[in-house]
Amino acid sequence: MPGPEESILLRAYTLIGCSAPSSTAGSRYLEFVRGGSSKFWEIRREGRRVSIRFGRIGTGGQMKPKESADEAAAARDVESLLREKTGKGYAERRR
Repeated sequence: MPGPEESILLRAYTLIGCSAPSSTAGSRYLEFVRGGSSKFWEIRREGRRVSIRFGRIGTGGQMKPKESADEAAAARDVESLLREKTGKGYAERRR
C-alpha cells in the first residue's frame, strides 16, 4: 500500500495523463534547508515528459508537467534544471 506522498504522486500523474513510474529510482530529489526555508524539488523524466514536484518539506507539494519536443530535449531540460537548482543551493538527498 503506498504511503501518503506516493498516493499524492499517483493521483497527480493520473490527473496530468502520465503513467506513474513503478518506483522513484528514475527521479532526482533535492532539498533546500537554510534560514527559514525548508523546501524540496523533485524531477522525473519519462520519454519526452518531464514532471517537477516542489514545495515545503512535509507537504505533498505541487506538480508541474512539461512535454519536450523529443527525448533528447527532455534529457537536456532535466540536466539544465538540475544545474540551476544546485546552483541555488539545493542538495540532492535520498528519500
